[in-house]
Amino acid sequence: ELMRTSETYREIYASQNREGAALYFIYAPGSGGKGDLPVFEEKCTEGQAFSLGGMKMEKFNRFVAKYTWLMYWLWVMFMAILYGILIWLGVPSGVAAVLAIAMVWFGARWVFTRDLVLRRAQAAYLFRQCDPYPFLEETKRQLLYQGTKTMKLWRVIDYSTALLEVGEVEQAYKLLYANREDVLRNDLRDGYCVYYHNLALASLYMGKWQEMEHWHEKLMENLQRLRSDQQKQAALQSMSGYFVSYHHARQEYDQSMQILKGMVPANLRQQVAIAMHYARHYLAMGETE
Repeated sequence: ELMRTSETYREIYASQNREGAALYFIYAPGSGGKGDLPVFEEKCTEGQAFSLGGMKMEKFNRFVAKYTWLMYWLWVMFMAILYGILIWLGVPSGVAAVLAIAMVWFGARWVFTRDLVLRRAQAAYLFRQCDPYPFLEETKRQLLYQGTKTMKLWRVIDYSTALLEVGEVEQAYKLLYANREDVLRNDLRDGYCVYYHNLALASLYMGKWQEMEHWHEKLMENLQRLRSDQQKQAALQSMSGYFVSYHHARQEYDQSMQILKGMVPANLRQQVAIAMHYARHYLAMGETE
């Protein structure tokens, strides 16, 4: 699989699949294959060094994500000190101020995205290996982290996604419904689509058709509010599995199959999901073979 997809070691490691990264070195160009042990050992040593650096960075990201506000204000204080030094060195106050403000802005963007970086790394296990538990553990852990209200709501939404993946449907629904007022008071932008998607999907899984239709309408309203056609297309593509299930639940099998035929798997999880949708469709049609 590694040879077929031509993935590099760093791309594999970025998904936190360290075992896969080690396997890549066995088949990597220039390694000589399994028989070239000296080269392979050299590559493994290089891989271990890179893995160690990655783990250190992961720990640092976690510390920043856990103490977001502390790190942000420390960065602001550091920039204030830098501004004073620049003024002392004779740099024009306007130039020094612009530089300090720009550095504060870039630093804030980095600090306030560390939690997302950690979640994406663990989500790779779900998409590439069909293992939802690292993502579940990460999203649950982050519920206690510092951050803005929007950051905390995104963590709730991602945690509900993880709960749906492991079958904790009722818990996911209750979690999302309990945060509905906070969601409406904050500007989540495309996050509204994910929020209503998860509510509709949970309702569908529980067989609550009236609630499903209600949340489905909310989802469609927010999809129409997306600013660009590209965003709408990306959202529809990412939620295509839900739309297949929605039309199937309504016994609209033609629409369900039309969407299903247009789905292109980008990872192992989607391959499994598409196969499941086809199996369910043919069972409904009585075509058991």
